[in-house]
Amino acid sequence: MADLADVAISVISAYESGNRYPSYEVLINLSHIFHVSIDYLLGISTIKSIDVTGLNDNEIDVIMQMVEILKSNI
Repeated sequence: MADLADVAISVISAYESGNRYPSYEVLINLSHIFHVSIDYLLGISTIKSIDVTGLNDNEIDVIMQMVEILKSNI
């Protein structure tokens, strides 16, 4: 994890123990690693985002339709 986030192992340990908090840059890196929003990492939102990078509008529409169908079956 430390290598992916571009920080030292001791820094990750400090985050986990609550002795230190990540910088904006590290939060951005972590959000990219886990494919979630920074709000999700901070516990502000429970909504996970979907990375649609590289998809065209039609493909994004299909995914949105699938999400709506799944939500309606809950």
